[in-house]
Amino acid sequence: MIISPNRGARVRPISEDFVRNIYEIRALIEPYLVRWFVNYATDREIEALEILQGDIDENRSDYQWYWQANEQFHNIIYGRHYNQEAVELEFRQRKVLHILTRRFTISRARWQAITREHWDIIEAIKRHDADEAACIMEQHVRGACQHLIEQMRAASVNKAVRRL
Repeated sequence: MIISPNRGARVRPISEDFVRNIYEIRALIEPYLVRWFVNYATDREIEALEILQGDIDENRSDYQWYWQANEQFHNIIYGRHYNQEAVELEFRQRKVLHILTRRFTISRARWQAITREHWDIIEAIKRHDADEAACIMEQHVRGACQHLIEQMRAASVNKAVRRL
């Protein structure tokens, strides 16, 4: 919702620019958060990420379950960060994106990319390679952005075709 002086409130239009802007911010915040985690991750947290990702790999057909498991995955990485303002900003943006993405399907190619990226992030964390973890996380965020924009475009085309 957008509130404008002397104009009142209106619903924010959901455009590619809006989505891209959110993901641009996330592409800055998430690598920052994971870079810190690499240096402070416990064996227990790494094991929890591995178990959770294994569960995600096995339950791809249930989007609601996936979304919750993905939340847990990222919360393990970001939850103990000292900069709770950055964590809260990432969390709020993730919620907005969840509202936008839940009406779209996740393509097979995107599922494969998510799986590969999550496992690669875990491996970089285990090797204590903060640069690699941050690079993969940025790629992960940008891939999610591209996928959502593609889904939005496809829905727009489908809607236009149905009007004909």
